[in-house]
Amino acid sequence: QPTSRHMGEGKQFLSKRKDGTTFFADISLRPYDADNDSLIIASIRDISHQIETQSILAQKVTQLEALHEIVVAISSTQDIGYLLNMIVEQAVELVGASSCSILMPDEYSNGLVFRAAVDDIVGMVVPPGQGIATRVLESGVPEIVNNAISDPGYYSVVAQENRLEIRTIMVVPLLVEGKAIGVLSATNKIEGIFTQADCDLFTTLANHAAISIQK
Repeated sequence: QPTSRHMGEGKQFLSKRKDGTTFFADISLRPYDADNDSLIIASIRDISHQIETQSILAQKVTQLEALHEIVVAISSTQDIGYLLNMIVEQAVELVGASSCSILMPDEYSNGLVFRAAVDDIVGMVVPPGQGIATRVLESGVPEIVNNAISDPGYYSVVAQENRLEIRTIMVVPLLVEGKAIGVLSATNKIEGIFTQADCDLFTTLANHAAISIQK
């Protein structure tokens, strides 16, 4: 007594096409009687996009939950040094970067100084007019540079003096009432490259961080 059903209910089948490419499949089975022969019609549907969408949604939910916890933590912190360090440490985990830094204007050099960083570069100064971070501070517009070394604004001294291999950079401004008081920078996405979704999440964090820093 065969019945119509899905093959392997609740499972994901990784299938292979003739050309060798793979896809996730949903396989529906339907019995069919013809001249006393029992036949089964198998309908195979590519659900790769659906699986990918579900995965992205689950990742987004996890990131937003993490962002909420970070925002609550930084909003209740009064010590500026502790606050800056907390922001960069949490930012690394949030966007899957290898390093994050906060750079702010330096009144002595008129450049940008690393006020907090996961790497040991706190206190280093980017000279006036140099660096992608300076460009973002002046424009107030976030930037993703996935081939940093070829960018005309890339300031290589930071990488050279600290033996860092910088491939990709994402920089967002720390805005308070439309004015940038500094920038939040992430380098080297651990898996892949920085995306617009990463930038949107980073910008949300930066907005909350800027308000806490200003206070």
